[in-house]
This record gives sequence, C-alpha cells and structure tokens, in this order.
Amino acid sequence: MVLPQIIAMGAAETYANMNLKEYALNGKKSCLILGILAWAFVIYLLIKSFRTHNLMHVSILWEFAITIFTAGSAYFILGERFTSWVQWMGVVLVFLGAYFVHRGGEHRVLS
Repeated sequence: MVLPQIIAMGAAETYANMNLKEYALNGKKSCLILGILAWAFVIYLLIKSFRTHNLMHVSILWEFAITIFTAGSAYFILGERFTSWVQWMGVVLVFLGAYFVHRGGEHRVLS
C-alpha cells in the first residue's frame, strides 16, 4: 500500500519547506541542511512509491498530502491565513480529488 509512504512524503516535504523558509528569512544554515535532508528523504520515498504504483496515482496523492500538511502547518504553526473562503474550498477540492483518484480503480505500474 502506497498511502503511508505518500503521507510520509507530505510530512517530510512540509518539514523541508518550513526549514527552507526559515533559512530564507533568517539565514540559519542548520535549517538549510535540515531542509535538504528532508527533501532527500522525500525523493527516496518517491522512488520507492514508483516501484509499486503508477506516476499519476503517486503524484496526485502526493499533491494532496502536501496541501493538507502545508495548509495545516502554515495555519497552526506559522499563523498564516488565507484571505477568502474560496481558498479553503480549493483545499477541500484537492481532498476530494485525491479521494476519487485513490478509490477509483487499480494503480499498478505497467511493465
């Protein structure tokens, strides 16, 4: 099952991006290193996911995980806010899209 890997990818990418943002704002080298290491982990999980599932399935679910983790982290940890309910509707639509892709059929790699 690829879903646990996708969730780990979303969490790792969010962690990476938060560290890279901190580096961009404050120049902390430790944040740059942590961001790069987290991205290396994302790439490892991405390759592992492609061994068992196709590109469309993995990529769409990954986008879902990134959206959910990043929106949640930005909102609750960084205090960032959207300015319109329409933006939150976009997050809901990403969730629905990922649900339909994941539940819609087989997702095997074609050889």
